[in-house]
Amino acid sequence: MVGDTSRFAATSSDDLRRMSLGHELEGMLLNYVLSTRQEHEVLEAK
Repeated sequence: MVGDTSRFAATSSDDLRRMSLGHELEGMLLNYVLSTRQEHEVLEAK
C-alpha cells in the first residue's frame, strides 16, 4: 500500500465510510467525464 495510513488511526469508522463514499462518487464522475470526452473525440474523428 502506498502512503501513510497511520494518519487515519484516530478517524472513526463513520468518518472513514463517509470519506470512502465521497471518493467513490468522485471516481464515478471522473469516469463519466472521461467516457463522454472519448465519445466526443470519436465523433469528431469521423
